[in-house]
Amino acid sequence: MAETLWIVTANAARARLYERHADGGLAELADLVHPQSRQSGRDLAADRPGRSELDLGDQKHGRTAYEPPTGVHEKEHERFARELAAHLDDAVAGARCQALVLLVAPAFLGELRQRLSDATAKAVRVSEAVDLTALPPHELRNRVDALLRPR
Repeated sequence: MAETLWIVTANAARARLYERHADGGLAELADLVHPQSRQSGRDLAADRPGRSELDLGDQKHGRTAYEPPTGVHEKEHERFARELAAHLDDAVAGARCQALVLLVAPAFLGELRQRLSDATAKAVRVSEAVDLTALPPHELRNRVDALLRPR
């Protein structure tokens, strides 16, 4: 039985998952959207930013009331990477997918890869830092065929 290959195109706001058929055709399995990654920082922030406590009168400790800030967009990117990684981990663990091709935007690829389980990371056959989420399936098929062609 041939292994089931999934193609993942993703950026920090959208992920499209395809299954590759034996004839090379692609069937879209999921279109995951994370609109929070596109919202303005002001809309994402639940409350005011922490305040600095640098000047404490006679106590000049230089401490702050908050840790170095992680931007709200970065937090949303991390959240979406965890969500997508969990989806892929479940597919590999459930034997719905045995091999993966990751075609993921450069700024998001590292976020995703560090959240994949060991089994899912081992299932990755090809990984390329490129955002192809808007590419039509027939063009994506050509790109995938070229990547999987023996060299």
